[in-house]
Amino acid sequence: MSTDLLDLHLKLLVLEHGRTRVVQSLARISEVSEASIQEQLASAARAKVLKSSKGSSTPDQLLAKMELQPAKRERLATLAREYQNKRFLGELRLVGKFFREHQVGPVPKTRVRALPKVLSILAALPESQLDELVADCVNESSRSGFSHLAGAIMGQK
Repeated sequence: MSTDLLDLHLKLLVLEHGRTRVVQSLARISEVSEASIQEQLASAARAKVLKSSKGSSTPDQLLAKMELQPAKRERLATLAREYQNKRFLGELRLVGKFFREHQVGPVPKTRVRALPKVLSILAALPESQLDELVADCVNESSRSGFSHLAGAIMGQK
């Protein structure tokens, strides 16, 4: 029986009989205490919460794990903020292009998941390049997506 089908059956049992009766029956047929079943359920719930929160570190948490000089850390923090605000690599296709330019792959499925790799690439760049990227973000932030498109059509940067 597939896990999805088992989950569906269990949900139906809980709806029909209530969680308490299902736990009591499970404990009886498993020949363990109800407390043991409750602890296993609580443990599984905690593991699920930890797994979901572990996957999405904030930029500050990611930067804290990296050994960086203060000046470089400041530039990376700025770029991470711009990344979150979609003013730096604002679309997944731009992240993919950035990865290809730096010969890093594969590209994660979302921009959020790509952030740790983006930060590691940026950490390896010289400060002069980081300054250029920060300056580009400041200059580009005043332009809308449509003005970027119009500029690209007309051959402007």
